[in-house]
Amino acid sequence: MSFSELDPLEKLMKKRVQDMTPGDLISYITTYMKEVHEVKLVTDPSVPKERAVFRGLQKTYGQDAGLIVKWVFWKYQGKYDGKLINFLSFQKACKWWTDIMYTELQEQLKRESEVKPKEKQWSGFAREL
Repeated sequence: MSFSELDPLEKLMKKRVQDMTPGDLISYITTYMKEVHEVKLVTDPSVPKERAVFRGLQKTYGQDAGLIVKWVFWKYQGKYDGKLINFLSFQKACKWWTDIMYTELQEQLKRESEVKPKEKQWSGFAREL
Protein backbone atom coordinates (compact mmCIF):
# COMPACT_ATOMS: atom_id res chain seq x y z
CA MET A 1 0.00 0.00 0.00
CA SER A 2 1.36 3.40 -0.91
CA PHE A 3 1.09 6.24 1.57
CA SER A 4 -1.31 8.12 -0.69
CA GLU A 5 -3.88 5.30 -0.67
CA LEU A 6 -6.62 5.10 1.95
CA ASP A 7 -5.43 3.12 4.94
CA PRO A 8 -7.72 0.71 6.83
CA LEU A 9 -8.64 3.34 9.45
CA GLU A 10 -9.54 5.93 6.84
CA LYS A 11 -11.76 3.32 5.19
CA LEU A 12 -13.33 2.43 8.54
CA MET A 13 -13.93 6.09 9.38
CA LYS A 14 -15.02 6.82 5.78
CA LYS A 15 -12.86 9.92 5.76
CA ARG A 16 -9.39 10.84 4.51
CA VAL A 17 -7.05 12.09 7.25
CA GLN A 18 -6.86 15.47 5.49
CA ASP A 19 -10.58 15.94 6.15
CA MET A 20 -10.62 14.78 9.77
CA THR A 21 -11.56 17.04 12.67
CA PRO A 22 -9.42 17.16 15.82
CA GLY A 23 -11.85 14.66 17.38
CA ASP A 24 -11.51 12.37 14.35
CA LEU A 25 -7.72 12.46 14.62
CA ILE A 26 -7.98 11.49 18.29
CA SER A 27 -10.22 8.55 17.30
CA TYR A 28 -7.76 7.61 14.53
CA ILE A 29 -4.87 7.46 17.01
CA THR A 30 -6.90 5.73 19.73
CA THR A 31 -8.15 3.05 17.35
CA TYR A 32 -4.71 2.45 15.84
CA MET A 33 -3.03 2.06 19.23
CA LYS A 34 -5.73 -0.32 20.44
CA GLU A 35 -5.72 -2.49 17.31
CA VAL A 36 -1.98 -2.59 16.62
CA HIS A 37 -0.33 -2.26 20.03
CA GLU A 38 -3.21 -3.38 22.28
CA VAL A 39 -2.79 -0.14 24.22
CA LYS A 40 -5.76 1.86 25.41
CA LEU A 41 -5.24 5.61 25.24
CA VAL A 42 -7.64 7.31 27.59
CA THR A 43 -9.33 10.51 26.51
CA ASP A 44 -11.38 12.69 28.81
CA PRO A 45 -13.98 14.81 27.01
CA SER A 46 -14.09 17.22 29.96
CA VAL A 47 -10.40 18.01 29.44
CA PRO A 48 -10.03 19.63 26.01
CA LYS A 49 -6.22 19.34 25.94
CA GLU A 50 -6.13 16.61 23.28
CA ARG A 51 -8.49 18.46 20.94
CA ALA A 52 -6.49 21.65 21.45
CA VAL A 53 -3.32 19.83 20.38
CA PHE A 54 -4.89 18.81 17.07
CA ARG A 55 -6.56 22.18 16.51
CA GLY A 56 -3.10 23.70 16.90
CA LEU A 57 -1.62 21.12 14.53
CA GLN A 58 -4.28 21.96 11.95
CA LYS A 59 -3.75 25.68 12.46
CA THR A 60 -0.02 25.28 11.80
CA TYR A 61 -0.06 22.68 8.99
CA GLY A 62 -3.56 23.01 7.52
CA GLN A 63 -4.91 19.85 5.88
CA ASP A 64 -1.44 18.33 6.04
CA ALA A 65 -1.92 17.91 9.81
CA GLY A 66 -3.88 14.72 9.19
CA LEU A 67 -1.20 13.49 6.80
CA ILE A 68 1.45 14.04 9.48
CA VAL A 69 -0.53 11.90 11.91
CA LYS A 70 -1.00 9.21 9.27
CA TRP A 71 2.73 9.32 8.40
CA VAL A 72 3.74 8.57 11.99
CA PHE A 73 1.58 5.46 11.99
CA TRP A 74 2.29 4.39 8.39
CA LYS A 75 6.06 4.80 8.58
CA TYR A 76 6.80 4.21 12.27
CA GLN A 77 3.85 2.02 13.31
CA GLY A 78 2.99 4.48 16.09
CA LYS A 79 6.44 4.40 17.67
CA TYR A 80 9.37 6.76 17.58
CA ASP A 81 12.72 6.11 19.23
CA GLY A 82 11.22 2.91 20.63
CA LYS A 83 8.43 4.75 22.46
CA LEU A 84 4.74 4.69 21.66
CA ILE A 85 3.21 7.86 20.28
CA ASN A 86 0.39 9.55 22.17
CA PHE A 87 -1.74 12.64 21.66
CA LEU A 88 0.78 15.00 23.22
CA SER A 89 3.48 13.87 20.80
CA PHE A 90 1.94 16.39 18.38
CA GLN A 91 1.85 19.41 20.71
CA LYS A 92 3.64 22.71 20.01
CA ALA A 93 6.46 21.81 22.43
CA CYS A 94 7.33 18.95 20.07
CA LYS A 95 7.25 21.04 16.88
CA TRP A 96 10.85 20.10 16.07
CA TRP A 97 9.75 16.44 15.87
CA THR A 98 6.56 17.27 13.96
CA ASP A 99 8.64 19.22 11.44
CA ILE A 100 10.85 16.16 10.91
CA MET A 101 7.75 14.02 10.32
CA TYR A 102 6.35 16.66 7.94
CA THR A 103 9.58 16.78 5.93
CA GLU A 104 9.68 12.99 5.65
CA LEU A 105 6.06 12.80 4.52
CA GLN A 106 6.65 15.46 1.84
CA GLU A 107 9.61 13.45 0.55
CA GLN A 108 7.40 10.34 0.40
CA LEU A 109 4.64 12.17 -1.46
CA LYS A 110 7.21 13.48 -3.92
CA ARG A 111 8.57 9.97 -4.52
CA GLU A 112 5.06 8.65 -5.10
CA SER A 113 4.17 11.44 -7.50
CA GLU A 114 7.26 11.20 -9.67
CA VAL A 115 6.52 9.69 -13.04
CA LYS A 116 8.94 7.04 -14.17
CA PRO A 117 10.90 8.35 -17.12
CA LYS A 118 9.64 6.97 -20.41
CA GLU A 119 11.97 5.20 -22.73
CA LYS A 120 13.81 7.57 -24.98
CA GLN A 121 11.58 8.44 -27.90
CA TRP A 122 13.15 8.67 -31.32
CA SER A 123 12.02 11.58 -33.39
CA GLY A 124 12.10 12.05 -37.13
CA PHE A 125 12.17 9.31 -39.70
CA ALA A 126 14.88 7.07 -38.20
CA ARG A 127 12.78 4.99 -35.82
CA GLU A 128 14.79 1.81 -36.29
CA LEU A 129 18.45 1.22 -36.94
